Amino acid sequence: MAKKSLLKEVLTGPKYTKEDFIIPVSDSKGHSSPLGLRCRSRYIRTMHEVLAAGVFPYKTVSDILRHAIHRHLEWLKEIEPDIPISMTYLDAAVDIARVQQMHLDFLNTIQSVSTTVNQLVEVGMEGEAKKMVRSLIDRMEADPLEDAWRKKFTKELKERFGHLLPELK
Repeated sequence: MAKKSLLKEVLTGPKYTKEDFIIPVSDSKGHSSPLGLRCRSRYIRTMHEVLAAGVFPYKTVSDILRHAIHRHLEWLKEIEPDIPISMTYLDAAVDIARVQQMHLDFLNTIQSVSTTVNQLVEVGMEGEAKKMVRSLIDRMEADPLEDAWRKKFTKELKERFGHLLPELK
């Protein structure tokens, strides 16, 4: 995560991306440790309100807490630069885990789309399969973010399902 103030981070660029808010649950080897804590009930209610609002890309209270811990460690290092913690290692580990998660999400999504398209074609609903593929491609191409994963997903859809939509070739 780039070094900038939280307010500046939130107010610049695409609003509230997963990359800025979600800290992966495990490292690149799948390791993680459970953490229990006691806090005021109002904190828990407030985090559930944040989740219910759907404004941020958090899916669970744990997502909020992991992000809060990461941000707080960054802040501690900022106000006391000589403290012996390495945010460089933590940031690198988070970046690696994010890329691995994006790749896994990509593979799972492509597999899910392939399964659904094949099932639709098998039961004689090729028109629905075409609509689904066309809709996904249109959504990806309309996305204002110039994201490598979006481009890869769109390219993969066109390669796998070009036979359904000849205009894609």
